[in-house]
Amino acid sequence: MKTFAFWLISSTSALAFGIANAQVSLGQIPVIELAPDYQGVDANSGGYTSKFPFSLGSPASSRLQLTPSFNSRKLTNNLIAHLSDETFVYFGQDHTTRDITVVYNGKARFYSCVGVGACTQTNFNDGVILTRLTMRNSTASPYGDDSYQLRDKDGTIVSFFTPAYSPLPPCYDASSDCNAAWYNAYAFASEVKFPNGEKLTYEPTAFQEWDETNRLSVKVRSNLGYAIKFAYAWPAGSPYSTVPGSLWLRNYVGDDPDLKLTYLGPNGALGSIKTVRTKQNSQMVSAQTTDHIGRSFGLNFETKSVTLCSPGGFPASHTMVNKVTTPANRIINITYNPVMNAMSAMWEVTSVSKGGRTWNYTRQDPNRAGLTVTDPLGGKKTTGSLSEAIVMPGPGTGCFQPNVPTYTLYVIDEINRQTAVGYNMVSMSPSSLTLPENNGYRYVHDGRNNITGVYRKTKSASENLHMELGYDAICSHPLTCNNPNWIRDAKGLQTDYTYYSEHGGVKTVTAPANQNGLYLRIYSFYEAFDTGDGIIYRKIRTEVCGLNSAQLTLSACPSQPSTQVTLTTYWQKTFLPQVVTITDGAGSDSATTIYGYDDRGLVTSTNGPRTDVDDISYTTYDSVGRPIFDISADPDGSCQSNGQGCLKRQVVKHYYNDDNQETRTETGVGNSIDGSDFTWLTAKNMYFDSEGQLTKTEVVVP
Repeated sequence: MKTFAFWLISSTSALAFGIANAQVSLGQIPVIELAPDYQGVDANSGGYTSKFPFSLGSPASSRLQLTPSFNSRKLTNNLIAHLSDETFVYFGQDHTTRDITVVYNGKARFYSCVGVGACTQTNFNDGVILTRLTMRNSTASPYGDDSYQLRDKDGTIVSFFTPAYSPLPPCYDASSDCNAAWYNAYAFASEVKFPNGEKLTYEPTAFQEWDETNRLSVKVRSNLGYAIKFAYAWPAGSPYSTVPGSLWLRNYVGDDPDLKLTYLGPNGALGSIKTVRTKQNSQMVSAQTTDHIGRSFGLNFETKSVTLCSPGGFPASHTMVNKVTTPANRIINITYNPVMNAMSAMWEVTSVSKGGRTWNYTRQDPNRAGLTVTDPLGGKKTTGSLSEAIVMPGPGTGCFQPNVPTYTLYVIDEINRQTAVGYNMVSMSPSSLTLPENNGYRYVHDGRNNITGVYRKTKSASENLHMELGYDAICSHPLTCNNPNWIRDAKGLQTDYTYYSEHGGVKTVTAPANQNGLYLRIYSFYEAFDTGDGIIYRKIRTEVCGLNSAQLTLSACPSQPSTQVTLTTYWQKTFLPQVVTITDGAGSDSATTIYGYDDRGLVTSTNGPRTDVDDISYTTYDSVGRPIFDISADPDGSCQSNGQGCLKRQVVKHYYNDDNQETRTETGVGNSIDGSDFTWLTAKNMYFDSEGQLTKTEVVVP
């Protein structure tokens, strides 16, 4: 069961209103974005999160992008997706009803699963569905297995490995500390398949390898031809489980002493990061992460422990970052309240210091129900938050998982201006936005958490319809049912949408008729491309035309000069366009642009539409994907020397520090397409202080 409580918390949390993963542009929906944190401190919970400056992935690998972070409790990354079954029932109660926690896409969701079929969300209902496909028999052999599948609102399917079971001791009476659930279980994702056919596959079996140490490795593979390898240090000769998916379960804990991550492309390694953790007395005290060009990022930790839930009780231990050392050797120090906040079961940040400046975080009352941030100049900002608590039946009585402030209710800034947010208490989606002058918006959602109406609020509190959206009444096809069939503006003008059932991509967009009775229609056509590991769908043709009412049943635009056609072919297995041709419907005129890529899918050349001259521009990159040379097209179109001097290409060269800040930009000329004969003519130098803020810019010449 889930309950909610209102508390005052300081700092802010990001809010973005829109339809998640929609296949159409919903830019008309008003958006409010509140700063998600102050110097890494979460607006609501008061915990400190540190995102690593190193990541793995590139444009070519699309959804296969990895960014490590420390999330106030443990080291983790955005590719982690798993479920856990930590059901607790008393002796004599039904143990086949399971309480399941699913972590996917950076968010935890809680479900209650009764029998086989769709489970019920217990903390909120945001339209993400967990289904129990098969059910384990705990009392007699053959036991079988639980199996689950998660379906996101856009139709993305997450499948899981067979769970690893942890048997519980049998209960013989109704003793309060006996869990009669028979087992707990844990399962990692085995596959994530997106509506367009793109797929991430988590390898089931570990492989032994050797670099500077013995390792066990597994990969998460994209069917676009890329992979990220997780290689865990493993004592040579030590046994390891061959159960499919078992090695991925190490990510539950996130404290491997030595983990190397390698980004692999079709032609080999494209980068790597390695994290080495140091422990003392079983507690993590530091973690050093180094990328493949030798930059290092350091975290130092402190660990605090307490016993929650009394009588009975269970230990709670939190590891927290108290020092960050950036690759450019900038230091950030974090301090914490020595007393745990019993409401949130967290030791919360009291200060963050860097570059000689300090941000202080203080509670608003003796009960520590709120948090206020004071910046180095004395400005104060306060945020109200909505907390959520999950009742956890367990040892002892009245044992609750703490109320964790999660949702931003309002922000009062340094000059006392307030922005407030209301929530739908079923889905926990924003239901209203009130700006400092009392104007704002109200949002209406359907039962699947789709926005169906937006109302504009005036300063006098009156409301006017801003826009309406219509969806399928029944979600019989998950790939399309949560995309709007129509969007109607405040004047009643309606734009209609249709979709392909195979992948949910937009098929047609029809704007309202203009004064001449013509409807702007956009047709989109896709190819089904076989990657060798499943079919992906890529948009290869777009047609734009004006149609009269009698032509609205056409399956394509008329073949006439007024129709605009865009044709696209793609680079390798990716979604990156390689050749883009714009022409008219009669095929009488066309302009083609051709793109070249490196193995990461970074654009290395752009061949413009002119055919009479050489109009190719170039970009080079370093080994971590930062642009080094931007080289223009030949200004006189592949000049042939005729006694008059040929013009040189315009070239810009970039320099960076280890924190990826550009420190020098040189502008000059050269003839080569790789920058090897570059001569700089002017330069701009940028200087940063110990906090990483730009303090000085100067322009120099040779």
